[in-house]
Amino acid sequence: MVRESRVYPLIRRAFEVLTVGGLSAQQYGSGPAGVRCGDTSMGLDVAKQLVEAAMRLPVQQHLAVMCVVFADDIRRGEACWREIGYFVEAEIGPTKCRWGRFGVEYFTRYWMRRDGSFREFAAICEDADWQAVRRWYLHTVNAVMTRWCVMAESELERLCDRLVPKVVEFCA
Repeated sequence: MVRESRVYPLIRRAFEVLTVGGLSAQQYGSGPAGVRCGDTSMGLDVAKQLVEAAMRLPVQQHLAVMCVVFADDIRRGEACWREIGYFVEAEIGPTKCRWGRFGVEYFTRYWMRRDGSFREFAAICEDADWQAVRRWYLHTVNAVMTRWCVMAESELERLCDRLVPKVVEFCA
């Protein structure tokens, strides 16, 4: 699964560090001084390098990474799935956009947040069978978005491994 990569939490943490200008806040974890088990501190320089690397990716890959990173962000999440929807629609092509722009937007949001369901979409569209909707999603939106994320991960993993070493701890 795409979301199990260590790239996304590191990119999310880099955005947090840049947002506060490198100031550090308590992590409120179970470890000493509020540090979470396995958490490594990230400086401003490392955060800048990670975010710049994510920004240098091709647009589709960058937006796919941002969709995973900002999936639960109220302010940035919607902008991500709406914008990447145009690229997904262009990649799929007009002949395969069976439910048009609405279908692409609905399922980019579904891919990003698991918000909604195939049955719900089929009920909204009235002429759709939920199993046909599921097959369409898996072969179009899911395939395209996952491919872009995998390509982006391969670019970012080497940098993440170099900048933020893996911490292996046994937590009680």
